[in-house]
Amino acid sequence: MSMFCVLAAAAVLTSPSNDGAADDAVTWAADVAPIVHAKCSGCHQPGQSGPFDLLSFDDAVEHGETMVAVIDDGYMPPWPPSHGPKLKHDRRLSGAEANAIRAWVAGGMPPGDLSAAPQPPLHEGGWRLGEPDLVVEMDRAYRVPADGADIYRWFALPLDLPEDRWIEAIEFKPTARGAVHHVLFYYDTDGQAARRDSDSRDRQPGFRGMRISPEQMLGGYVPGAVPQKWPDGVAVKLPAGSDLVLQTHFHPSGRRESERSTVALHFADAPPERPLISVQLPPRFGQGVGLDIPAGESEYVLEDRMTLPSEVTAIGVSGHAHYICTEMTMTATRPGGEPETLLGIDRWDLDWQGDYLFDQPVTLPAGTELHVRLKYDNSAANPDNPFSPPRRIKWGPQSTDEMGSMTLSVLTPDAASDKRLVSGLKRHLVLTRLPRGEMQRRIAALPKPNLGERLWFGMMDRSGDGKLQKSEVPAKYHELHFLLDVDLDGGVSQTELDALRAFTQKDRN
Repeated sequence: MSMFCVLAAAAVLTSPSNDGAADDAVTWAADVAPIVHAKCSGCHQPGQSGPFDLLSFDDAVEHGETMVAVIDDGYMPPWPPSHGPKLKHDRRLSGAEANAIRAWVAGGMPPGDLSAAPQPPLHEGGWRLGEPDLVVEMDRAYRVPADGADIYRWFALPLDLPEDRWIEAIEFKPTARGAVHHVLFYYDTDGQAARRDSDSRDRQPGFRGMRISPEQMLGGYVPGAVPQKWPDGVAVKLPAGSDLVLQTHFHPSGRRESERSTVALHFADAPPERPLISVQLPPRFGQGVGLDIPAGESEYVLEDRMTLPSEVTAIGVSGHAHYICTEMTMTATRPGGEPETLLGIDRWDLDWQGDYLFDQPVTLPAGTELHVRLKYDNSAANPDNPFSPPRRIKWGPQSTDEMGSMTLSVLTPDAASDKRLVSGLKRHLVLTRLPRGEMQRRIAALPKPNLGERLWFGMMDRSGDGKLQKSEVPAKYHELHFLLDVDLDGGVSQTELDALRAFTQKDRN
């Protein structure tokens, strides 16, 4: 809207009516405060991500011109989703709401009856989700350097839980907001993380890394994400005696910072009826699928597809990429149907990632094909390109590398469906490393296991049941054990090891 239109709208709103009634000026108390408190104040208050407060009339007057500028630019309120089903906690302004703020600023920002203004949504104790059940904090701060390569650091936080609990929400508070790129939350039941944390050799808290199974993941934090609780009846298990483990990715911000993370856990009152399963395409944020973007390429596309082997009920969706991603879309095509968008983002922004909950769950039958498509712009015309001139960018853990995936959070109707889905996801993970059908051909062409492998298998198989149980292999192989147990019977058979041999053969070729 042009300034002329804004002023014209303000003039109409503030001029007396023909019958002499009181004027209809847009005021803070009656018109703007309800909008700001619903869409802005949650982040714009002490302890949250907003750079200034938007809680009071005085706050709004001080930043009124800024509000109009970021609304006109489409930068605020941040809400990347542009296509798909209705989502909960939608922060977008309607046309009427945006125009009300514009007219209020153009009209001189009148207060109205401040005694009648709604109260701002203050977060008790600084927590957006209310009083948590358990709060844990790093015992000392990690010093983040001003510059240099990105850092991956792991931290162990003891929980001392005497019994299993089920997490319905995690809220994370960083102290070095500018340097924390993202955090993944895991649990550790055998104390290895705590031992490594206490044995740090660089006199800093934390350690450089550990092998951990994907089944131990609890969630994550990314800048711009608003914490939210899973719907009723959905929760993630946290076993008794676990330590909370933070895998923190730091991107130095240009100044020295100190990170002393605080984490709030919200527990469900009872175990969920069905476990939550993550369907991520491509798996592992795109690792191993050949993400390789030439310098100057402005329309590089990464795609992945998977057919669901069982019925699912989708409750949430999210996406992840780095700087040069520009668009991402996940669609679902039911058997015999047309593609339906589950999440479309036309203007990807690394600084405003999020996990989105569907307003109403989306049920997808077995045989539905999921399709993920991500687009990247590695040209000089992309203002978010971290390199000038552009360089070739491949998959990698640094912020200036790239990643790419979208994740659908689902429930299935029964345990048998769980097994089919997880088995299908594991097979898909392996198949993304090889062309379709090539894995099966290689396994069929392999000779019988050699004597050395037979002896190794026999020595590891202490129970003599013909399979390697998780308890029979060293901890460093637990993640591999999880991935190889494709039939989900708790053990890895010789046939499943043959798949590993094909996997390693591929890496040697």
